[in-house]
Amino acid sequence: MTAYLGAKYRKTSKYGSFMIHKTFINPINATLDKLKTTSQSLLLDDTRTEGILKERAKLTREQWETHRQGDLWLSADDALAAGIATEVAEFAPPAGYRIFNV
Repeated sequence: MTAYLGAKYRKTSKYGSFMIHKTFINPINATLDKLKTTSQSLLLDDTRTEGILKERAKLTREQWETHRQGDLWLSADDALAAGIATEVAEFAPPAGYRIFNV
């Protein structure tokens, strides 16, 4: 999401959805020292991501509360309303361009 918000124009399909979540880790096999340093990293990442969201998106109070408690899911229309997407449009290559499968 943060990379997506870096673009000037952000299109999404009408079938698109967005999930905004807090940073997470898998603590299996973690030591106390590893958990201490990882918690610092999680705090830095969440602070950075939240700053980008506040700068680039217009989430409602209810959406922020959902994000605080867990995963926030947005439809294409919700993303457009929040300023996350700038347009809802289906992908169509320019006329005459060939599509390659890599």
